[in-house]
Amino acid sequence: MENAGASGQNGEQAGQGGNGPSPDNSLPAELHDLAKKLDQLALGANVDLDGDGAADAVSILDEAGVFRIQLDADEDGNPELESEQWPDGSERRWEDDDGDGLHDLEQTYEVEPMRILTSLIDTDADGRVETRITERYDDEAGTAHVIEELIGLDGSITKVSERTKPSDDLQGAGGTKKCTGFEGFPMRTGGPALRLGALLIPYDGGGGRCSKAEADRLASALACSLSRGKKCLDEMRRALATGIIPRLASPHRKITVGCSAHCVDPNHGDVIGIYSRGRSRMNFNAGHLLVDTDEEICSVMLHELIHAGGHSHAEESGRNQTDEIYSCARYCGGCRAAAEPNLDCARCASKPKLKETCGLKEKRQTTPCPALDLCHGGIGINAHGVDCEASAYYYCDDSLAWLDTSFLCVKTCPPHAPRSPEASCQNTSLQDSCSSAPPECLK
Repeated sequence: MENAGASGQNGEQAGQGGNGPSPDNSLPAELHDLAKKLDQLALGANVDLDGDGAADAVSILDEAGVFRIQLDADEDGNPELESEQWPDGSERRWEDDDGDGLHDLEQTYEVEPMRILTSLIDTDADGRVETRITERYDDEAGTAHVIEELIGLDGSITKVSERTKPSDDLQGAGGTKKCTGFEGFPMRTGGPALRLGALLIPYDGGGGRCSKAEADRLASALACSLSRGKKCLDEMRRALATGIIPRLASPHRKITVGCSAHCVDPNHGDVIGIYSRGRSRMNFNAGHLLVDTDEEICSVMLHELIHAGGHSHAEESGRNQTDEIYSCARYCGGCRAAAEPNLDCARCASKPKLKETCGLKEKRQTTPCPALDLCHGGIGINAHGVDCEASAYYYCDDSLAWLDTSFLCVKTCPPHAPRSPEASCQNTSLQDSCSSAPPECLK
């Protein structure tokens, strides 16, 4: 779901600091190495996340408690993400999404006296910030006041839009009641728990806490989303992946996980998972955790981790569950059978070559007929075509891939020469690989 940012406080101290996992921390074996590395990062360390022998994450925790971390996943010397996090939950971060060494995004997140998120965006990757978006959150009202501005070459500011949007409230079934997704959230976080870095899953004891079986299912989803899921994200749309590890490594604010979500989205059914940046909480629908497929739970967990990493939905496509967060989580989180994997793959892909791996659809377009006698009537009656066609290729999200303007076939012949047996469009078939399994579905 969309970043909640509800009437929350700044979260609790993560308490990583080398304390180590509790005896009840029965994480899946595939998470043990990552758990150790996240704890090292929380204290300040150079860490090799991918196991190739070279450090790709570097962190410092200074005497004032400021936590600084750089992530260079491809080890090209240009960090994809740099972040400074303060003990009160404030953060400043820089992202280089295309690896050119220039910042495409700079964000400042303030928590006092009110929560404000300011984004400076280089929209065309030329090294200059063109757009500023300021979001001021009213946690009591559950709204965010958003101002979008353009920054001119001379530094002038031009307001593009100003609006107020809901920040976290969900409408219940039929829109009859408000639902934040955190009713019944566990207030008691002590006792047995699973912990991965800053993420804590208290279990057993009721009061919105997960059962042990539910906590184990979430831990398995974490293992899936941080291995297969994150690897796919790194390839398809790295910008959505870069914030996850720095957030899980944070020494300041733990992400508390509950199993009390019971909201219903009137357009899309049960809300299975939701994340709140303001509350530093993640909540899941217990009714789904033990019955939904592994792929579905992995997809939901990856979706919420993307939010935890600092990304929120585009307003319209987010409401329709068609933006890159929904699409990437469904595709990279296990290629969910209930979704449309080729469409999700294409929406998730950040580059044309990646889109092409998801599949292509061939369509016809009108093109001039060649000066050839391809149409025939009686003996000795030949003529040029009237209407001819060429091929246009589209990605599985119906965006144009390329046009092939060369002649393909004759669609219409003149009345006196109505036949074109060797070049008729009726004799050609359209290619469509958007119904074939895309790469992630073959694993």
